[in-house]
Amino acid sequence: MAESRENLQAPDKVTIAWLFHNVTIGGWILLGAIVAGAFAGGVTFGQTTFVTEMFGRDPSKRVIQGSQFATNEQSREIAVQIEALAKAHTARIEELNKAYLREEERAGDDGNIDSNRANHAATAKNIEEAIAEENRSFQEHVAALSVLNSPSAK
Repeated sequence: MAESRENLQAPDKVTIAWLFHNVTIGGWILLGAIVAGAFAGGVTFGQTTFVTEMFGRDPSKRVIQGSQFATNEQSREIAVQIEALAKAHTARIEELNKAYLREEERAGDDGNIDSNRANHAATAKNIEEAIAEENRSFQEHVAALSVLNSPSAK
């Protein structure tokens, strides 16, 4: 290891032990990156239309039975409902967070008298509870819709 690159000679046999002791950390990282990149590229390429058609797995040519169609339609409707629910939830949480930050700021304002600070702090606490309730309600609604979309419900 103390030899310079000019004096370093390749061994008769390159073994894993020799590689371990003579390849730098950067070399190992580069090798790992190449392997990970090749894997990711293979996965991506395997999902292309060219490859799926070559192996006869074109999803657009698959025949869907009537009952499967109804199930797929129900799944789409549930997905639309969950998306609408998520948008409404996000908007409500944003409103509550803004209100909470306003109240926290007012509670910490040195210009407010102590009774106003206490009122703002109490309001912030109420908003905190409303946020928790909104999150709980959202999770319940999503869980209920997910049950409808589960294979056992179909």
